[in-house]
Amino acid sequence: MIKSLLSETSRTMKSSMIRELVASTRDIPGLISFAGGFPSPKTFPKETLSKLYADVVATEGAGVLQYGASEGDNFLKKELLAWEGYDLPLDQMLITVGATNAIYYMTKALVDPGDVVICEAPSFFGKPGGF
Repeated sequence: MIKSLLSETSRTMKSSMIRELVASTRDIPGLISFAGGFPSPKTFPKETLSKLYADVVATEGAGVLQYGASEGDNFLKKELLAWEGYDLPLDQMLITVGATNAIYYMTKALVDPGDVVICEAPSFFGKPGGF
């Protein structure tokens, strides 16, 4: 009964290949999986990051714990542009939260329903939007 209240997208949604892959390999002792974006936790510089986070919160205040601008932080944009050597207006740069988010925005900006997209080989086996 509840299913009839859901949208067509929700009724036909299936688990993604990435979600299934991550779930099937997550708790295997000794396995180092390079799938699904999960590097080995042994490589995380926990002490260094902990000190950096504490310093940032102490110097920047509670504002750093709030949501940022949806188009990305201007300080980060300026630093990336300086590092890469580009001269680009900040409002023409978008910071995304990961590869899937970037693919989603690029396809929304450049591809219309029914367009054909050709690539040399599968380059990402997930589907933007998680559906």
